[in-house]
Amino acid sequence: MKNLKFINSLIISGLFCLCLANSSQAATEIGIVDEERVLNEYSASKDAQAKIADLRAKIQNLLVDLNSELEKANSNKSLTEVQKTQKQKEAEKKLTAEKDKAEEIAGTLREQVETNIQKAINEESRAQGLTAVFTKEVTLYGGKDITEAILKRLSK
Repeated sequence: MKNLKFINSLIISGLFCLCLANSSQAATEIGIVDEERVLNEYSASKDAQAKIADLRAKIQNLLVDLNSELEKANSNKSLTEVQKTQKQKEAEKKLTAEKDKAEEIAGTLREQVETNIQKAINEESRAQGLTAVFTKEVTLYGGKDITEAILKRLSK
């Protein structure tokens, strides 16, 4: 008789734990975001990528122009070695300044896009009562895909 009571107690305890586990799972809502899709479809991200590509092209064109100028200077027999070295330093300084400026602009653009995306994710997760949001890349199973809702918020 004691064994039967003990077994009943174990069964009831097990059922109670199972109910608790199920209720805590229901309270934990996890959202999933396809970060790559958001970056590819978000118009501000596309614009930023295009501007960054333009900046890279400008730097590349500047590099070609500066190399051309330096080749002319090096082949100019009327310039001294000091003058040629000075032209090279000026070209390097100009290239470095343009690269730094382009990197600053690119960083600002990326930061604005990331901030807007993060804000949309935060707003959507609150609106849907989500406990956590993960990227699709790190999620093996489960979760509610909120990518479409994020894109909709970003298009407003």
